[in-house]
Amino acid sequence: MIAIISKIFLIIIIILQISCSNKDQTYDKNKAIIAFNQKDQLAISKSAPIIKLEEQISAKSWNFIESNHQNGRIGNFIKDFNFKKNKFYFKDYHKIILDYSLRNKDLKLDLPVIINDKLFILDNNAKLSLIDLNSNKKIWQKQIFKKDIFEFYNNPKLAGDNSKLYAHISTNEIKAIDINSANIIWSKKLSSLIISKPVISDNLLYLLSDDNKLYAINTQNGKILWVHKTISNPTTISGAADPVIFKDYIIISYSSGEVFALNKKNGQEIWSDKLNSKNFNNSNYYLNDIDATPIIIKDKLYIIGNGGLMKAININSGKIIWHRDISSINDFHINKNYIYLIDNNAKLISLSLSDAKIKWIKNLKEFKNNKKPNSKIIYNGIIMADNKLLVNSIDSNIIIISPDNGDILGEIKIGGSNFHSPIIINNKIYLMSKNWYSRYILSFK
Repeated sequence: MIAIISKIFLIIIIILQISCSNKDQTYDKNKAIIAFNQKDQLAISKSAPIIKLEEQISAKSWNFIESNHQNGRIGNFIKDFNFKKNKFYFKDYHKIILDYSLRNKDLKLDLPVIINDKLFILDNNAKLSLIDLNSNKKIWQKQIFKKDIFEFYNNPKLAGDNSKLYAHISTNEIKAIDINSANIIWSKKLSSLIISKPVISDNLLYLLSDDNKLYAINTQNGKILWVHKTISNPTTISGAADPVIFKDYIIISYSSGEVFALNKKNGQEIWSDKLNSKNFNNSNYYLNDIDATPIIIKDKLYIIGNGGLMKAININSGKIIWHRDISSINDFHINKNYIYLIDNNAKLISLSLSDAKIKWIKNLKEFKNNKKPNSKIIYNGIIMADNKLLVNSIDSNIIIISPDNGDILGEIKIGGSNFHSPIIINNKIYLMSKNWYSRYILSFK
């Protein structure tokens, strides 16, 4: 009897040890996003230039071939804020339901296409909807991809040009759709899963796949014209930077931490670089992804990765203009002479465009519960409107911040969850959102 009890006790001890070991592994994985040491301690520079702001602009389109503000990543948008009793607030809320589902936990909605007061959105049921933004009514909804009754697609993506929409549901299939009738023009299956937003330029469609391949496809017939590839990286963060077009270049960022400037017509390599810092700590996880979409202004490429570096690069020669030891997976914003970014430690940083000197740093809330590393707050990015920075999180808090010094001017809770920076068109804010039972478009002033 004693022998049996001893064996049972030994088994319990072994189980507890295995359980503790697994907990340690999970904790390390949660820390993987910050698995490096920043040699540069992000010191504020007294000689950083004075912050200047651009004149406010009104966007006419979003996620569209003619959008010159790079989907809100540059510019200062017109927005009249409501302020009463020392508080900011939004009004005229409208919610347009896309679909109902109790399986909402891990599903994400990406950017819509907005043009001429029309909003096109591809939902997690693989349905394409057209919304009239003047009436806030759904005009039509059409099933674009086949699906089983209990099947849902995470992070479907859409982009558009003057005659077509291009859609995928993070599988290996891309479809071209008539923008007026919603009829399928052509469909193409690739050899790997598509992870980037479709990017269009001069009758060419560019797509990044999960095995680090860039496909160039003819927009008229879906024919693959060329493919560029680099080493595949099995250890990555969920997400990808979109390809960026500038003149005759296409800039592609891979999960390996590499960035390439290619001839957009034939895929020929012009130059390449890496964003991997050597200042890693002892973590077993090296996540070198480039998930923030780069920004190009006046022949200069600004790019940041999770591997510990941000760089400014001359796009014609590939020469490094400056670099800083900063890591981020969030899209950043450029306005006039400053970059505004959120690093992987939830620091909002103002960085001089010309020399990377830091004007100010604001510590945002990093965890919902500081005792739980898996409660990290996910920030979607930054946009500027009415000379103010807007930072929103996946939990739908919108923080209003002064670009001059980083002071928080206000914070507004709008409910639900969203997965992209605010879209600002015609003095309205749009967010693709969800709650526990539905997915919807939210608009407000």
